Amino acid sequence: MTRHRRLLQQVRTLGRYTTDDEAERVLDAVLAVLGSQLTGDERCDLAVMLPERARTVFATQIPLPEPVPAPAFVEAVARNL
Repeated sequence: MTRHRRLLQQVRTLGRYTTDDEAERVLDAVLAVLGSQLTGDERCDLAVMLPERARTVFATQIPLPEPVPAPAFVEAVARNL
């Protein structure tokens, strides 16, 4: 089983999603928004730990000048779904 598949299974199980497609959409949405929030060492440290496909989704996002507050983060994830 690939690293990406294991990550996807964890998201599906912990998030109680009914399909792999749903879990993957949520994972991609969260990683995309997170990629726009993190900079510097935090960004690099997380990118190294992600499987290649997830890393691509995360790393292709351009970080915002300032991170958004938690409610705005959640709203951004919801918009990306």
